[in-house]
Amino acid sequence: MEPRQSFAELVNRPETAMGTNLKSGSPVMAEALGYSDLDFLLIDRQHGSPLMEGLEEVVRAADLQDVPVVVRTPKDDTSMITYLLDTGVRGIMLPMVEDVETVREASAHMRYKDGRSLGSYTRAARFGNVPKPRYAEYVNEELALLPMIETTAGLDIVDELSSMPEVTALVIGPGDLAWSLDVPYDSPEHHDALDEIFEVAAANDCPVGTFAPAVSHVEQFRERAAYLIHSSDVSITMGHFDDLS
Repeated sequence: MEPRQSFAELVNRPETAMGTNLKSGSPVMAEALGYSDLDFLLIDRQHGSPLMEGLEEVVRAADLQDVPVVVRTPKDDTSMITYLLDTGVRGIMLPMVEDVETVREASAHMRYKDGRSLGSYTRAARFGNVPKPRYAEYVNEELALLPMIETTAGLDIVDELSSMPEVTALVIGPGDLAWSLDVPYDSPEHHDALDEIFEVAAANDCPVGTFAPAVSHVEQFRERAAYLIHSSDVSITMGHFDDLS
């Protein structure tokens, strides 16, 4: 039996992968969204409710339609990465990365080749039903490590980060980046910084994704982003009913 589709495959396709932030933490919503055209789901453990006990149920529900789940970890906390991956999570997003050592430490919790302890009877390995060599290959090559660029310090090391073999793709946090730059969101200065990230990463053949809060942002970035995280299940639901009033 083969492991599930990898997030790394998604971000290297010609077309842009589309996902949303599963703020509700609902397995029912994860299962329902699996029948939509979305390519992946994000669980945010940096902001919002600290979903942990119910995480495996969300991942299991998403797995019904082979929809990868990515988890954003709390800032400066890489200790939960191995646990998250053992549940079947297929990507780890690191917030506010400002040095390469954070990425290397995360990779040590993630890749067997970088020091992760062996665990081949976990849910992610189909409880031992994926041959160990194949599962080790999947862990080392196909799980996604996604450092976030959302501060001026992160902006300064885009070239270094996008050159690291540990990095699957970068992700831009445009709201925090504008805040860190002390410029308005969608201002020319903000767009210049976004352009710089895309251009530097492209020169290093590193995919880049970004949060796209509004439909206009989806259209803005669709041609250049490898993946987009559009809004959240809660925001879209609230917006739908707000439009009725």
